[in-house]
Amino acid sequence: MAFTAINAQLPDNWADDSGISVFQEVTTVHGGDNSCGVIVNTAVQGDCDLTNEVVIPVAEGDEFPSGPTQANL
Repeated sequence: MAFTAINAQLPDNWADDSGISVFQEVTTVHGGDNSCGVIVNTAVQGDCDLTNEVVIPVAEGDEFPSGPTQANL
């Protein structure tokens, strides 16, 4: 995910959850000026949401690739 503006460490129009910490990532950029880094702080999967609050129009046949592009375990 790439973002051009990060507000209080959270990308504009996104909401986080109690089990994660998000941060502005400037070294791993896939588009725009910055990327959003996510650190998982819990083993409870239900507390690890990162949610886009903007409706994204989808039509039949559209493809929206997503998912982590890098993981440090």
